[in-house]
Amino acid sequence: MFKKVEKLVLRGSVWLRAKGQIGRWHGLYYRSNLFTKSTGRMCCVGVLGAACGIPKRLMKGQVTPSGVINSIRPPDEEHLESAHEYRSLSPAWGSFYEANDESHTTDEEKISLLTLLFAEMGIELEFRPNE
Repeated sequence: MFKKVEKLVLRGSVWLRAKGQIGRWHGLYYRSNLFTKSTGRMCCVGVLGAACGIPKRLMKGQVTPSGVINSIRPPDEEHLESAHEYRSLSPAWGSFYEANDESHTTDEEKISLLTLLFAEMGIELEFRPNE
């Protein structure tokens, strides 16, 4: 079941940014997966997905909310509606990927940008770098 998120906690020990494989997504470069099983880390969009109730196993290796929808197979059809709601939270996911993965910005700059982007969605972002 999809959960509406009003406050999102981004922990430093979980946050994946500007690391991992390099690929292309709609003309933008991405470096982070929603969830990387080997490290247990997630990009900011993956952290939001988990908070919304999307199982990590469905986000594993995916780079976009659309990828989650496309990866759903039996017996996980029960999560399809939630995955669609997750994808529809923002028409501008590319902005999140750019802020999360830009290699020329500091973590503080990334958090500042992400805080603004999440606020546009009505979500308060709290960063806990030491957790």
